[in-house]
Parts: sequence; structure tokens; C-alpha cells
Amino acid sequence: MDREKLEKLNNAIASLHEDNDVASLQINKTKQIKFPRRFLRTFDYYRDYFPYIEDQALLTRIVSHLMHRDTLHWLWLKTDICCEAETMVIKFQLITLASVLEGVVKNLIPKAPKNDDSMYWRIDQLQSKRLITNGDDLKQLWYDRKSIHLHLNEFEANPVSYSDENYRKWHEAMRLFMLDLRNNVK
Repeated sequence: MDREKLEKLNNAIASLHEDNDVASLQINKTKQIKFPRRFLRTFDYYRDYFPYIEDQALLTRIVSHLMHRDTLHWLWLKTDICCEAETMVIKFQLITLASVLEGVVKNLIPKAPKNDDSMYWRIDQLQSKRLITNGDDLKQLWYDRKSIHLHLNEFEANPVSYSDENYRKWHEAMRLFMLDLRNNVK
């Protein structure tokens, strides 16, 4: 679709909404925009990435998080969301990706030394066993995720940037992590 046709389509979609639609919390099925089917990957698609996770409840939670990431990813890619709203979309993608990282890593290495850096230790263990290749990127993702906690002061001097560039880095780190484990964990 060329730029002109896309602009007309966007204007047509925008015209479906009345001025007070934005402030209204009422669900009106006649005014909903159809979400593109098949953009979200299926549960089975994601389950195939984690054949080594036997705990079905954990696997379902991980897969649900990845579908949530797909939803946010679509919003990030296909809309003109901006400002604080865009920042929140990127922030919650970080939270979602880090939750998946934590679930998988703690499933693979359930026991760790008792300290605040047990995720870093676990990531090191996976890398030393040659199960993953990008430990440093995953540690950065985890560090960035830890900076979100509301009651932490240590991160205030260098807050995480919820930028497109960082999101791409976090996404790539998790993509490689998932591929490495799918190929290396027997």
C-alpha cells in the first residue's frame, strides 16, 4: 500500500471515532478497530521454543508473556504512539522480556547462592555450560529491568532509556537466548 492510500485509510479509521470516544470507557464493539489476525504468534509456536520446560503452568505463563510482548510489539511497530505512552509500551516490553528470562533461567537453574545477583550468577552458569552465547546482553537486560522497581534509589543517577534502540537490543538478546536454548538444551 502506498503512502497516499495508507494516509486515506488512517483518516477513514480515525473518522469512525467521535470526539468523546477517547475519554469513554464503554465497550462498543461497533467502534473497535480490528486487530490484525495472525500477527500474534500462537501458544504452540512459542511452546516449541521451550521443549525443555516440563512444568506446564510455568510454560503457559511464559507463552502468555510472549503473546503480550507480541501485542505491545504491534502497537510499537504499527501505530504512531509517542511521548510517555510510547515510553510505557517500551518499558512494559522490557518487563515482559525480563519476566520470560527469569522464568526460563530459574527453571533451568533452580538453586543459586543466596544473594541479590543470583540472576547474573545463573546467566553465567548457562554461558559456562555453553547453553547460551550472549550472557552480557542478558545481564544488561536484567540490570535494566531491575532499575524499574519503585523503591530503588541506586538507579536514579542513570535511569534506563526506554528508547527504540534499547528495545531492539533487549528483543535481540532474548531472541538469541531463546534460539540458543532451543538448540542446546537436551
